[in-house]
Amino acid sequence: RLLTSLLFCCCSFYCGNMTAIIEDGCILDVNPATEVLIQKVPITQDVQKLVSAARQSQKPWARKPVAERVDLLAKACDAATAIEELAQMMSDEMGKPLEHAIGECCMIEDLKGSLGVFEAALKDEVTVKDGFQNRVIRDPVGVVAVMSTWNFPVVTALSLLLPALATGNTVVFKPPEACPLTGKLIYEAFEKSLPANVIQLAQGGGTVGALLVESDIDAVAFIGSTPTGKRIATACAPGLKRLVLEMGGKDPLLVFEDADVEAAADLAVDFSLMNTGQICTAYERIYVHRAIKQKFESLVLKKAQEASGLGPLVSKAGRQHVQEHVDEAVAKGAALHAGGVIPDGIGFFYPPTVLTEVPQKCSLMQEETFGPIVAIGAFNTEEEAIDLANDSVYGLGATICTTDMQRADRVGRQLEVATVAVNQWHAEEGPGCVAGGHKWSGLGLAFLGAEGLRQLTIPKSVLRKADQTQVAA
Repeated sequence: RLLTSLLFCCCSFYCGNMTAIIEDGCILDVNPATEVLIQKVPITQDVQKLVSAARQSQKPWARKPVAERVDLLAKACDAATAIEELAQMMSDEMGKPLEHAIGECCMIEDLKGSLGVFEAALKDEVTVKDGFQNRVIRDPVGVVAVMSTWNFPVVTALSLLLPALATGNTVVFKPPEACPLTGKLIYEAFEKSLPANVIQLAQGGGTVGALLVESDIDAVAFIGSTPTGKRIATACAPGLKRLVLEMGGKDPLLVFEDADVEAAADLAVDFSLMNTGQICTAYERIYVHRAIKQKFESLVLKKAQEASGLGPLVSKAGRQHVQEHVDEAVAKGAALHAGGVIPDGIGFFYPPTVLTEVPQKCSLMQEETFGPIVAIGAFNTEEEAIDLANDSVYGLGATICTTDMQRADRVGRQLEVATVAVNQWHAEEGPGCVAGGHKWSGLGLAFLGAEGLRQLTIPKSVLRKADQTQVAA
């Protein structure tokens, strides 16, 4: 086959080297904090059957008014919010501390709020000019394969499911194999709230993901690793299937000599260690001006050593990947100040790790690490900072720390990323933000906005001579 289970890892480990443990036709769902088996989850045996069921229900679902679809999806969000065991299951499956898992579940209400934007964005657009009227209608694509990721298994699932379904598509939902039971709970909330067969559930590893992408679907909505995203694109090419890919990042933090050093150090530590570093918009590269380098590094080291409450990494393979990046950086001349050693004991834990003088041409500065690492390099000039930040195949986001807003604007315009923030984390929502990815970080836009929503529709123009009656939009 074009894709194999070893190559097609839809569990979305961002560095592309984590595969599910499959045994006797089941996913072995293991708690990364205790290394105890949670459950054997049967993998889906007939993917095309799910796609066919979704196909049969698609046109009736699309014929429902947008307002009715939105109302049903709001009820699905309410049903998901009401699942008492959802946060605990997320914590058990991917290792997120329970209080953080509860916080993620609370974001369902925010995602529900985006449905109002969807309804407005899907209205017909009417233009009358020179005696003609053109009405642009947004048709659904059809059946969409939705593949979400494990590091935020609730938020990423809903951020794909809601727009895919609101636009009149039906869905085959494949949760990440690191969180199959979390995904199943979300599916059940939607399945009981929507008409029959509008949403289907496919469980499994790479083989199931490959079969789903190669099946009779019309589009793929994916959040996950760049290597997996590339393979999805390859598989979609023969059928010209539409796809939107939100993929990996290697996001830089630039700290200039006039920055508030204390605040910059807080940003560096907080958003390098967040979710144990398992987030595509983490600061995986930090560049500081040499004039303030010593002060900045001292503050970072102190704050990192005080950090607590980190969960485990999602897998043993993921932890080994982090260790290999750290070892290579040290071998090439980086200075290790804290952490950097796999601890004894049960669970896939890894300590907060701080390195300085990290060479630009090492994996820690070039490939996704996805661990609790604060990796610091240095620059002398603005031009050098821009060059270092742009020296990456990824382009999700970046942060600039400076008190000079002219510099911030000048540098921000030259950074090859989708989102630039000044003196704050670049993944924080702002008014009118249009998020996506440059380079290998994505194809298309984030879904939770008017422009992103429309990616899962096909525009159709209906042109006729205008009459004397005003046509409602």
